[in-house]
Amino acid sequence: MIPYIVLIIVIVLSYFITKKIFPNYKKKYCIFIGIILFLMLALRDVSMGVDLQGLYIPYFNIIKNLTFAETIKFSQRYQTEIIFYILNKIISLFSTNIRFYLVIMSIPYVYFVSRFIYKYSKNPLLGFLIFLSLNYYCFSFSALRHTLAASFLVLSFDYLKKKNLIPFIITVLLASLFHSTALIFLIAYPISYLKINWKQVCIILFILLCSTLFKNFIFSFIFLIFDSGHFYNYFKLGKSMSLVFFAINFLLYLFMLYLFNKHKNNQENQLFLNLQFLCVCFAALTPVLGEMIRISFYFGIFLCASLPNAIESSKYKENKKIYYLVLSTCFILYFLFFTVYNSSLVPYVSIFD
Repeated sequence: MIPYIVLIIVIVLSYFITKKIFPNYKKKYCIFIGIILFLMLALRDVSMGVDLQGLYIPYFNIIKNLTFAETIKFSQRYQTEIIFYILNKIISLFSTNIRFYLVIMSIPYVYFVSRFIYKYSKNPLLGFLIFLSLNYYCFSFSALRHTLAASFLVLSFDYLKKKNLIPFIITVLLASLFHSTALIFLIAYPISYLKINWKQVCIILFILLCSTLFKNFIFSFIFLIFDSGHFYNYFKLGKSMSLVFFAINFLLYLFMLYLFNKHKNNQENQLFLNLQFLCVCFAALTPVLGEMIRISFYFGIFLCASLPNAIESSKYKENKKIYYLVLSTCFILYFLFFTVYNSSLVPYVSIFD
C-alpha cells in the first residue's frame, strides 16, 4: 500500500512545486507524472495483472517461437485481433524477455493519456487523480489489448474536437485492430452534435430502468449483434456488475451539467458533456452485462479533462477551491481504499522485490 500512498504524495506535491517554480509548469508536470506512472507500470512484477499470467505472457511465449504466418493462424484460431499478436511478434524480434515486452506495452497508454491531460485539462492534478481513482490506470496493469485500443481513442479526440471525420474514423479503426469493441466509439461523432439539456438525464435513467427490468431481453439482443466466440465468453463471467462506477459518473455528469450551465453550448464543453453522457449510458447497462463497463471506459476517460474544465467554468473563486479540495480528497480516498484493492493490486510488487 505504501507505494500507492507515495505515488499520491508525489502527484500532489510535484503539482504545487512545479506550478510555483516554472512559468510553463503544466507541460513539465505532465511529463514528470507521465514518467512516474510509466515506471510504476513497466517495472511491476509479472504477477500483477490477472490477464498477464492467464493470457498475455503465455501467448507471447508461444508467439516468439512462431513465424509471422503462424502468428496469423494462431490469432485466427483464438478469434481475436490479428494486429495485436503481430505486434507481439515484432517485439519478440528485438527481445524475447518478458520485461522488455511489458516496458513496450506500457508506453502508448500512459503517453497518450498524459498528452491528453496536458492539452485539454485546465487542472492536470485533478486530471491525474481521476485517471488513478476511476480505475483507468489500474486497468492497464492487466488489460493490454483494451488499453492499447483506448490509446488511439484518446488520440482521436483531437480529430473529434475539430470535426475532422476521416482522420477520426481512421484513428478509431486503428484502435479496433487491437480491440474490436473500440468500433463503438464511432458513435461519438454524431453524438457530438447533440444539444445539451436535462433530457439526457431522463434517457440515462430510462436505460438503467430497462437494463434492470428487461436485462435478459437486452442481453440476447447484444449477442445477436456481437455474435463472436471470444465475446460470448463474457457470458460465463456473469451478467451483472457493481453499479458503483455508474453512480459516480452519473453524479459527476449532473455536477458538470450544473457547472457548464451557461457555457454548455461551447463546442468543447458540449463535446465533453456528450462523451460523459455516453459513458454513463453504457455504464447503465452493466446489470445486463458486466463487461459493458469496459465500453464505458472508452468514453469516461475524457473526464480527466472535462471535470476540471467544468470547475474552472465557475465564476466564483472560492467555490472552485472548495470543489477542488472536496473532489481531490474523495478521489484520493477512493483510489487508496477501493480502486487498488478492487483491481487486486495490493501489495504492489516490483521487479526489485
